[in-house]
Amino acid sequence: MVIYSNDGTKLWEKLDQPGMGGRGTQRIVLENNNYTGPVTVEINDIQPGWNTGTTTASDMTDSVKFTATVVPEFPIVAMLPLAIGIAATVAALRFRGRLM
Repeated sequence: MVIYSNDGTKLWEKLDQPGMGGRGTQRIVLENNNYTGPVTVEINDIQPGWNTGTTTASDMTDSVKFTATVVPEFPIVAMLPLAIGIAATVAALRFRGRLM
């Protein structure tokens, strides 16, 4: 599995992963790269992880390629002013209600 940036730069790669029968998940963290934007995900040489009977696994090899968009998460530091603003608004509304 390989993830490429919009300009073709390889952002992440993990090879030789065992088959999970369509139920596997993969958590990907682009730690050394603050990349946001479009990416292309390529998964090659997908082979079944079960007994294929008379058909060889190499006859059933597949691949997939799709695009996605990487968006940044909101860090705690960015959420702190929002939480303070909401708390101040609630406090002001309660205080205002007591004066009337």
